[in-house]
Amino acid sequence: MKKRWIIALTVLILIIAVVMVSRKPQETAEDYRELAGDIRNVISQFDNKEDNQSARRMIAEIQSVIDRSNTMNKRTDDLVIVPVEVEKIGFGCIQNKLVYMGDIQAESSARVYAKIPDRIVDFPVQNGDYVRKGTIIARVEDTKLKQAFYQAEAALASAKSQLENLKLEYGRIEKLFKEEAVSESQFEQLKTQLEVAKNGVAQAKAGYKMAKEQLEDAIIKAPIDGYVSGKMLNVGDMAAGQMPIVTLTQKDPLKIIVDVIEKDIRLVKKGQNVNIYVDVFPGRVFKGEVVRISPVVNAATRTSQVEILLKNPDNSLTPGMFARLEIIVQSKDNVLLVNRNNLDVRTSRHLNGGSIRDTEIEQIFSVFVVEDNLALEKEIEVGIRSGLWMEVVSGLKEGDWVVSAGRTNLRDSTMVNIVKVNS
Repeated sequence: MKKRWIIALTVLILIIAVVMVSRKPQETAEDYRELAGDIRNVISQFDNKEDNQSARRMIAEIQSVIDRSNTMNKRTDDLVIVPVEVEKIGFGCIQNKLVYMGDIQAESSARVYAKIPDRIVDFPVQNGDYVRKGTIIARVEDTKLKQAFYQAEAALASAKSQLENLKLEYGRIEKLFKEEAVSESQFEQLKTQLEVAKNGVAQAKAGYKMAKEQLEDAIIKAPIDGYVSGKMLNVGDMAAGQMPIVTLTQKDPLKIIVDVIEKDIRLVKKGQNVNIYVDVFPGRVFKGEVVRISPVVNAATRTSQVEILLKNPDNSLTPGMFARLEIIVQSKDNVLLVNRNNLDVRTSRHLNGGSIRDTEIEQIFSVFVVEDNLALEKEIEVGIRSGLWMEVVSGLKEGDWVVSAGRTNLRDSTMVNIVKVNS
């Protein structure tokens, strides 16, 4: 009895599977309904027979009915149930990105030179130190400069004193000249001496200023805020005017300059956001912004330079690091998305002219959507493509179940059994 019911249940499952194909075109559905009816007739003849021999005969006659149906030009894979995995179609955000590589550079840096070529007597900073603008970086020998400064200071004081004396004398002579107590020639002579004294003071002031500046130049100060690098000299070394003693580098902000190819440059605009990835910080995304775009294309490389500025508030990034960039040229929110691994692509080529250059490549995208346990092949139109995801412009709707695994055994309207739902 138990074996009899097991056999009957197996046959019933087969009947259900066959009937499900009735969703296909009308002539195919009618053929399968007829076949299912024949099988039911065979089963009904053995309803009251539970012995093993009757069971064998019933199965044999069912097989005979199925074998005869194969002569009606049916495809045997119509009766196959394929196990598949599916993913649900939903809304999300997608971005069109241009991927480039580049080296991180300092947005601002300064090479510091010694204006006075002399021996270094003090060098308090080291490579890696952070200094503020105006911080003393080094001092060079200034003994002779001090002597020259003191001499210039004394010369200025002497010139000023001489000028004051002549001013007093001029005032006295001018009064006597008005009283006609001195000759005009005496008065003009003193007037000339006064002008010479004024010029002498101006010259002494210039000498004093130059000596003071040279003495101040013996103390080398930081022209900007930044990190010290490139220090190769020490106390006792000669500072040469043509060689920088250190380089000061700012680390926030930083910049990256990339060469964007000709076909992509039209998509790049100032103000676009940039995702920046550095190998030494896996999984971390640094944010940048397009700030400058070269207005010309390099004729040799067919590229234009694009400058990207990025913030580095925690100083984790360092000039010289290699980075991968994603320039976000287009972004859409709340659009239907499909995993590109779930798509099938057919490529066709159309010749629009007499030359191969006029060839147009067309890609036709399709997916298998599961409805009522049938895998229905649907063509779709796609928009933005980014990584694993594509924007669905038409052909799908929210909530559709798309086959993600098992497509190789499918054709349009194949019966399927969902064995796993992927998120």
